[in-house]
Amino acid sequence: MRFPNLAAPAVLMAMLCVVPGCVSETEKKIESLRADPGPENCLKHLSDPDPVVRLAAAIAVEKHCGKDGKGLQGLLDATADKHPAVRVSAISSIKRLDAAARNALPYLLDRLADESDLVRIAAIDALGRLGNGDKQVTSMLGRILLDAEEYYPARVEAALALGRGTKKDGFHAAETAEKLEVQSGKTDPVMSLCATFLSLQSGGEFDRLVKHVSKRMNEGNATERNTAARMLGILGQAAKNSVPDLLRALEDKDEGVKASAAESIGLLNSAPAQAIPALLKTVVSETTLSLETSLAAAGAVAEFGSQSVPYLLKNIESLDSKDRFWAVFILGEIGPKARPSLPAIRRLLQSQFEDSDVIMAADIAVRRISNSNGR
Repeated sequence: MRFPNLAAPAVLMAMLCVVPGCVSETEKKIESLRADPGPENCLKHLSDPDPVVRLAAAIAVEKHCGKDGKGLQGLLDATADKHPAVRVSAISSIKRLDAAARNALPYLLDRLADESDLVRIAAIDALGRLGNGDKQVTSMLGRILLDAEEYYPARVEAALALGRGTKKDGFHAAETAEKLEVQSGKTDPVMSLCATFLSLQSGGEFDRLVKHVSKRMNEGNATERNTAARMLGILGQAAKNSVPDLLRALEDKDEGVKASAAESIGLLNSAPAQAIPALLKTVVSETTLSLETSLAAAGAVAEFGSQSVPYLLKNIESLDSKDRFWAVFILGEIGPKARPSLPAIRRLLQSQFEDSDVIMAADIAVRRISNSNGR
């Protein structure tokens, strides 16, 4: 089963951000956001008639003024945007604001009834991250998980979301797991895995759980492997010894499994000497068939922060423009912690022979690292 990809808006933005020049009105407006990421400009573009511009504005609001009262309210309003991609982008941005977005729960609960399955899954994911311990949230997530008629990926997402909150509501998770186990029996290996995940986690049996999940990631079907890879990231430090298994999963034939493994490696943030080179290889490998997988691996490299900089500086010197592009892209995602890389990035900007996409990515990186429009 192929799961919908919540990274789609981010993929679109990554593509837009490296289009050289301003050809269309859409690109001109996005360039305006890059040049002036102030709150007033971001919020103005959040109500633009063009949905692509609104999507870009939602990401800009998150990065530059999301924790500000007006910025957060702009994102909350955008969860009801008429275009589903904008709604997903707004929800994803709210999710990344963590505690600052705690009052978003009513807006996210409303999106559980959205006509778009992709929006609903984004809302479930965000509720799992922001609604830990909230009884209404855990009740709704449990209802979705146990509904056999529900969209299957939404049920899996609900299980993962409940898993994030077991420390604060272990009783509800254990009760839901018991009902799910009875319901799924041995006929549905993915739901059985979800039941075990919730049951063992709520019981504090982390060693046993990590071994079971790692085994399913290695031996299960593609949906099991994908789900198991995500579970290891949710388990955090309890699963830090599973990094070798996740690194092997980067070689999986399924792009979804590779992307999930990469994301979890970034979340665990362990074994950088082994993880960072493997992730960078995944970003640029010819066997990586999806831009979404490359972005997931790039995001995981960025999670290592300053530890990634020496590896990225080496790639900036590569003869392959693809290596150089992704290196400066990731350095920009790291932000101010990548400040030692500024001289090397500026040398790229000064080159008369550099590829236009590398130049555009380098310009964005300088702005983000300098945190002052590149000056």
